[in-house]
Amino acid sequence: MAKKKSQKKSPKKASPKKAGAKKTGAKKSRKKSQGKRKKPEKAVEVEKPLPVSDSASVLDDAAIDPIILHRLALTRGVGYRRLCALRQAFPRIEAVFSAPLDRLSGIERFGKKLARAILDPKTEEMAYAERKRAEAEGIDIVYHGHFGYPDELNNVFDPPLLLYIKGNLSSLAKPAFAIVGSRNCGTYGRKYAAYFGRELARSGFTVVSGLARGADAEAHRGALDTGTTAAVLGCGIDVVYPPEHRDLADVIADKGCIISEFPMGTSPERGNFPRRNRIISGLSIGVLIIQAGARSGALITARWAAEQGKYVFAVPGRIDVEQSVGSNRLIKDGAHLAENARDILEVIAPEIARRRSELGQEQPEKKLAPPPDLAESSLSVYRKLEVEPKHIDVIAAETGLGVDKAAVALLDLELRRLVVRNPGQTYSLP
Repeated sequence: MAKKKSQKKSPKKASPKKAGAKKTGAKKSRKKSQGKRKKPEKAVEVEKPLPVSDSASVLDDAAIDPIILHRLALTRGVGYRRLCALRQAFPRIEAVFSAPLDRLSGIERFGKKLARAILDPKTEEMAYAERKRAEAEGIDIVYHGHFGYPDELNNVFDPPLLLYIKGNLSSLAKPAFAIVGSRNCGTYGRKYAAYFGRELARSGFTVVSGLARGADAEAHRGALDTGTTAAVLGCGIDVVYPPEHRDLADVIADKGCIISEFPMGTSPERGNFPRRNRIISGLSIGVLIIQAGARSGALITARWAAEQGKYVFAVPGRIDVEQSVGSNRLIKDGAHLAENARDILEVIAPEIARRRSELGQEQPEKKLAPPPDLAESSLSVYRKLEVEPKHIDVIAAETGLGVDKAAVALLDLELRRLVVRNPGQTYSLP
């Protein structure tokens, strides 16, 4: 969905509306700033995206062994862009770990320090140990190019090589919408973060946010009242930040899911959060900003959304409140104004219709070509599933498996994102 951007453009100057939309406020804002030059504000830097063609998927033809992706993900300084460089230098990617130091360090922008880190055999031990720990703690690890990895993240800048997910994977099969805002928002911001979270979840969206204090937490709570929510962390999935949100995180994991790209045990360092924000916007059809100050991290999420071709909305705030400066500025620069949930739903309705149409076209193909590694019981259940929800008792009777075996098969399919669990013990195709 994201349109190709010029490498010379900075995310900060991208139009906040969806790619291709009319930039109604940009010219006015530039004219206003011309006669009086202000000292640039110091803010957290966002890495400049590469053109889409430079980060095109190298994993389309053949998925890489998950343990290789895991080793590379645990190597500091290696991300998707460097994986692309390694694939170009080594057609057999496993050969990377036995390559001469000079050959690895000779790859552009690698150097000997990074090459030594890649060759370190400890990363293999760490990868296996982390996978074992994740399994013991009920944490799923999904890998780029493999089942379970969200398709939406293929279009983000430097997509994560893997994701740690705790909770219900099927919540990521639904359309997602992000709500973010100030950590220091007042009563107004908290009220409307909860309102929009509640109404968007009621409309069938998974509400995505960052589990932060203030607007994020209220958006999660509102969504949990009527539906599902997903929290994207700027730390390891086993680290709750802020610590007072541990109970909230437990409820989200039970009714939705928690997501992180960072290795287990990673502390919430400041530099992690701008990277985290690209995932929040990347998973979502659009982003709603609530009470963002002039240098709020929520504005980074809005810039990522604009770069990714997503819709950007903002809730207007009082002109005499510092926490409203950033969100009001977004509206002046062309973001969609949101006074209620209907404002959002009316704008994104064409996108939802397009996605449903594409899903309807792809569904028969998915039914005819299930994954080759499905167990016989899972395959039997998969063939009986329809778009319309079926009760587990009906599925058990149609397959002859019995309720217990059908439940195990449905769990297997749910983890692979091949089935959606609905209320009342009913299941359907996503």
